[in-house]
Amino acid sequence: MGGFGSMDAANKSIKNNRSLLRKNSAWDKIKNYNSALRNKRSKFTDKTATHSQLSEIRERSLRENKRQIKKTVIKLILVGTAIIIAWWLLTENIIEKHNF
Repeated sequence: MGGFGSMDAANKSIKNNRSLLRKNSAWDKIKNYNSALRNKRSKFTDKTATHSQLSEIRERSLRENKRQIKKTVIKLILVGTAIIIAWWLLTENIIEKHNF
């Protein structure tokens, strides 16, 4: 009955490789996280923005959105133009080669 030595070696190799891995369980992580939270007191402050701050944030976001839309439109125009030029050059070369 040959061949069982190689199976034994493979099993030992798998066992040794498994023992090299770190043993992390989700339960230990949760337990450590909860114990760390118990030791800390959380400080929450109620922050409210004034009307001027809200309007400033709104104006800034509108400007940023407009800038982003302009960039997108310019990119689409450039890509569309490049595609049209490439198509035109390819079809013109094909027509010149065939001499219709």
